[in-house]
Parts: sequence; C-alpha cells; structure tokens
Amino acid sequence: TSARIRWWQEAPATYRDGAIIAGEDPMLLPEDGLPEAVLLDHDGGSPILIGHYWMSGDVVPLSKRHACVDYSVAKSGPLVAYRWDGELELDAGKFVAAAAN
Repeated sequence: TSARIRWWQEAPATYRDGAIIAGEDPMLLPEDGLPEAVLLDHDGGSPILIGHYWMSGDVVPLSKRHACVDYSVAKSGPLVAYRWDGELELDAGKFVAAAAN
C-alpha cells in the first residue's frame, strides 16, 4: 500500500523498478507505470544530499548528483557525511563514515 520511490533514479518505468522496500520482496509490487509527477527533474544547481532512507551496503552516490547520508546509524550502521567542495558531480571518495558505538 506504500513504498518510497527512488525519485533520483533516471526514469524508473514501474513501481517495481523505482521502489525501495526494506526487507520485503519487490516482486510484490505492481508493474504499473510510475506517474512522472513522482520523479525529480533536477538538471542544475548543487547536488542534493538526502537522509531518512536507511540505506545499507557501500556508501556511494545514488547518482552523479544525488547522495544519501543515512546509513542506519540508529541500527548500528555507520554515521555518514559528505565533504562537499562545490563540485557539481558527487565523488564516492568524499564520503566520510564512522562506525556506530
């Protein structure tokens, strides 16, 4: 009945392609097309850093211009930051992560 959409992803075609579902089978989602209104049209300005997505795995940009700094520190994941120096495209080497205590 609800899912978070990877709005930064370049044109996901369906709910199944574009959804983030923690711990659930993405095959449960419909193959219905996503409305264009849910996708971000971000073609200029500074990169966008987001949180509240509870990411896991390698700390890397989501795309050239989007990154998440929420890697589940409240559930023993790392505390993550990005050292931005004005670049228009994000660099995986500029993430800083510290283990949760």
